[in-house]
Amino acid sequence: MLIFIILAVLFHYILGCLKEDISTFNLNAFVKFLLENKLVVIFGSLALLTTYFLLPISKFFLLSLFSIVTVNAGQIIFTQSNKLVLVLLCFFLVSAYYLFVLWSAELAGPYYRSLYSNSDMEVIQKFKIEAICCDREGKEMGSGFLTNWSSNGLFLRFVGPINFKKRNVIVKLNFAGRIFSHEGQIVSVVNDYSGAGILLTETNNKNRNNFSWNELYSILYDSGFTPEYLV
Repeated sequence: MLIFIILAVLFHYILGCLKEDISTFNLNAFVKFLLENKLVVIFGSLALLTTYFLLPISKFFLLSLFSIVTVNAGQIIFTQSNKLVLVLLCFFLVSAYYLFVLWSAELAGPYYRSLYSNSDMEVIQKFKIEAICCDREGKEMGSGFLTNWSSNGLFLRFVGPINFKKRNVIVKLNFAGRIFSHEGQIVSVVNDYSGAGILLTETNNKNRNNFSWNELYSILYDSGFTPEYLV
């Protein structure tokens, strides 16, 4: 998505060059573009920053940036009847739509949503699934309980000391007297390191344990257990 944001700004710059009939490799033209298209520069920069830090507000800045580029391209199409711009705009809109849908789905993942705030002294749940986070060699990095989960990821709230050394981890969960383990990768961390979001791998080393997250998730789903957040 970060690359597409940069390409969107460059596309807007190229459209401006076509409109003014000047070379895109003209440094003075690029400087002029930055000075005269402050909205594109601002929304492009904000979209880059919020997307990099995985903030939900990034969707607003992305839509704003895409809308500005689309309006500019539309003006050129109607004033100059430029078929090349029409083709490029269609390709841009299709790409922007699918990337935006994918990005929205990514932000909705449980590994980016802790379902608790940093100010909470304790997360209260109707039931707790205890979990231990270890590195691939089996050394414990921290323990706690789940606050959010889905079929492909989860968020772990730590209790006690933590020791982050590696992103590739093994999550061991204790539920109903059974141990379920699955390999994954840490993709997000709360600012105060009180929790971490873990994206689970599609394949799991079955030699580590007879039960994996897939079996536990099926049990939770069939039993009607969903993430709970009670203030």
